[in-house]
Amino acid sequence: VVGTTEGRLLALNAESGKRLWTAKLTSEILAPPVVAGKQVLARTIDGRITGIAVQNGKQLWSYARPTPVLTIRGNSIPVVHKDRVYVGWDDGYVTCLQADKGHVVWEKSMTQVRGRTELERLVDIDADPVIDNDVLYVTAYQGRLVAVNLASGQLLWERKMSAFKSITLDDQFIYVTDERSHIWAFERQHGTLA
Repeated sequence: VVGTTEGRLLALNAESGKRLWTAKLTSEILAPPVVAGKQVLARTIDGRITGIAVQNGKQLWSYARPTPVLTIRGNSIPVVHKDRVYVGWDDGYVTCLQADKGHVVWEKSMTQVRGRTELERLVDIDADPVIDNDVLYVTAYQGRLVAVNLASGQLLWERKMSAFKSITLDDQFIYVTDERSHIWAFERQHGTLA
């Protein structure tokens, strides 16, 4: 399954490349779509995530958040864990949705918007969130690196950080490349700098 900048979601046969179906979404698809069970989850640049049936390309559900006037071009990939999907948005929020219906389980701001201009208030979550041991790790441009409880959305720890590249984990540390290409390592349990 692939998304296009024209807002089309295409399902192709993995062996032959033959097109199985095409679904027209509301705007550009910049993040790779995610196949989750019997549906495809697709993020569009207009602040929407849509669940599409894998079998025939029919829309199952859709959820949208308002998009700020100014954003970084790009979107993070929705992350699926068990029966939930976690989406980082251009306004610094993360939404936990029921994967089958798109209903909101919880929604929280992962950063604090500051500044007088649109540029100063830019807080996109363009780095792909990462899940491990029931903890969601998220970072935002001009925002924070946070560890969040998956079930409740409760903040476990936070560190000031501005990043838009994806996070990497190992058994002890979380690694983040900041906006100036510096690599940081934080201890996973408490977020202390390594």
